Amino acid sequence: MRRALWCVCVLLSLPAGVTAQGVVHQGALATAPRPETRRWLGTVSAVELARGALNAEGERAVARWLSVAFGGRLTFQSGGVTVTSTTVGVGLDVGVRVYLGGEAPRGLFLGLQGAVTAALGVGGDDRASSTGVGLGLTVGALAGYTLVFENRFVLSVGGGAGYTRSDPSYAVFPVPGYAGVVPLLRLSLGYAW
Repeated sequence: MRRALWCVCVLLSLPAGVTAQGVVHQGALATAPRPETRRWLGTVSAVELARGALNAEGERAVARWLSVAFGGRLTFQSGGVTVTSTTVGVGLDVGVRVYLGGEAPRGLFLGLQGAVTAALGVGGDDRASSTGVGLGLTVGALAGYTLVFENRFVLSVGGGAGYTRSDPSYAVFPVPGYAGVVPLLRLSLGYAW
């Protein structure tokens, strides 16, 4: 009798669905296992492509609610300063995003980001030709949402505001620098792993 009472107590103390042999029963109401969380994202900005630049970004979740982003950009513009001028730029982007409610790097986020771009301008007109270098800096804040489809494909949208300062120093065709508030737009497509 004591042994039967002891067996009943042991069975009642086990979590629901676990038998004395340690087997978990999966009934009709059992949920499917959650897919593996992807910690890395690689995206390309559709907004920057529309502006004539290639901007690729990597993002890594470093905590359940936090990720860091890093990327690079390549710009090419022909006929920007004078009819025959060409400008090529390269840049680096960095950022940090706090995810509110989802698990990083997916869901609603608030982020801070910065970018540095260096540009080389070559060109001129009938009067003269020149080569010059310019530098741009942008810092800003962004709010957005990152959606991961099929646990692989990424769509990230967002908007915000930033402060930018550019200071070109073209020798023959001086271009005024720009400093001020600019809109920041995000529409990126990519892949999660």
